[in-house]
Amino acid sequence: DDDDDDDLDWFIEQELPKDDHNVLSLSKPQYGFSNRLNSFFSTWEDHHDFLDLPDPDSTPASERRRLQVDAEKRAFDPDRYLYDLFDNTDIQSVLHFRPNVAADDFVDGEKEKMRRL
Repeated sequence: DDDDDDDLDWFIEQELPKDDHNVLSLSKPQYGFSNRLNSFFSTWEDHHDFLDLPDPDSTPASERRRLQVDAEKRAFDPDRYLYDLFDNTDIQSVLHFRPNVAADDFVDGEKEKMRRL
């Protein structure tokens, strides 16, 4: 039986993918689903209309997070949140809402599930 294993050729020929979009580039930042894209935006001149990152094809992933946080800090407007709280009449009814359910309406198993939440 061991002689049969020695006779088998376990070598499998391997081939590199032929299409360039599946080949990872070490020199360009990757992005997109599963980091499978690079140089995608270099052909689009109008990507600034819908993309906040100034140059995605040359911005490393480590820098993207910092740029995102900086942009969010610059765009944050605390007055917007205060406006929602004070000038919205609907919020008062939600804040003062009391459900019409008593603790006695639940069985012990349901009460235990709610405690674990």
